[in-house]
Amino acid sequence: MKTTFRVLAMLAISSAIVFAGCKKDDNNDDDIIPTNTSEFSAVIDGVQFTETTPGGLLDIDANELNIMGDNSTGTLMVDLNGDIAVGNYTVGSGTTQSISWNPESGFSYFARPGTIVVTKHDVVNNRIEGTFTATLESTLPPTISLTNGVFKISYTEL
Repeated sequence: MKTTFRVLAMLAISSAIVFAGCKKDDNNDDDIIPTNTSEFSAVIDGVQFTETTPGGLLDIDANELNIMGDNSTGTLMVDLNGDIAVGNYTVGSGTTQSISWNPESGFSYFARPGTIVVTKHDVVNNRIEGTFTATLESTLPPTISLTNGVFKISYTEL
């Protein structure tokens, strides 16, 4: 009899613990605000550049991916050509990859030299991520530095 009582008591305690642990999920999925997981930014000549709505275009016929962003200070562009895979790409005179900066108040600057590092490329979901740096030159001195470049974008195929 004592064994039966102990089993029933254990069963009652276990049931109480299980039911006490269960409570109504009052989370409302409508309250969830999606976060923007896209980013296109760099430090250009010591000044932070951030694009608020980054994106890119992939021209399938030309096999070229253009990542471009602009804000009130100018337009920044990173171009990748060819079969774009995870890896390092050299940018500069005579290469097919490019980085350019077109400030609102001045001449265009081009990477001579520079590096683009693709860290992820999801061709199924059209998403690419990576980093970039460069020394930027214009037709007139001085050269400027581009550091801490980051892209995490989804692109559209043309």
